[in-house]
Amino acid sequence: MKRLLKIMVFLATLMIANTANTAVQVVLIPGFGGEEAVVQMEFLKQQIPDSLVITPKYSLGDVAGSAEELWFSLKVKKIEKADFIGFSWGGLVVKEFASNHPEMVGKIIFLGTPNGGYKSWLIPRFIFKARDDFKRDIPVFVIAGIKSSEKWYLKGSNDGTVELDSVFDINRPINDSKIFKLSHVELLESREVAEQVIAWLKK
Repeated sequence: MKRLLKIMVFLATLMIANTANTAVQVVLIPGFGGEEAVVQMEFLKQQIPDSLVITPKYSLGDVAGSAEELWFSLKVKKIEKADFIGFSWGGLVVKEFASNHPEMVGKIIFLGTPNGGYKSWLIPRFIFKARDDFKRDIPVFVIAGIKSSEKWYLKGSNDGTVELDSVFDINRPINDSKIFKLSHVELLESREVAEQVIAWLKK
């Protein structure tokens, strides 16, 4: 009898361990910057219930590798499907991920994402390319800023870093878009942006 009880407890534990994590509904993917990028996402995370920040290992130019890192992280955390918010480079990772694993994606928000590359930088645009052939029925919301950075090497570019036409240069139908008079990093610190994000996710 004790042995049967132990087996039943073991099987129940196994079933719980293999159950999908339904608590997480929104996954936030930061841009380049390591720990600094994670810290930048904290304000947005605090505003969105049931959200989680995941930082794939980033390598300049290896969007596909970062997308697979994201897939692995989601599998470890037993997240089968979620909405995704990608900030800056993180949006490119989300595009690539959605193209490879559309069944795991509900909605997507691109927040200051350089879909067309950093046109104002002397970096080949192909480095920033990611696939965007994900399913057409995945809703997309693009958010951008029009305020230039105060840093001399980013002067004249919108969104603090990303030129506005680059933000919207995506080969997908955009369901909604919003432009704020904010710089790149300010997009993550704005209560108004957070409110727009939450309202759109609830649609």
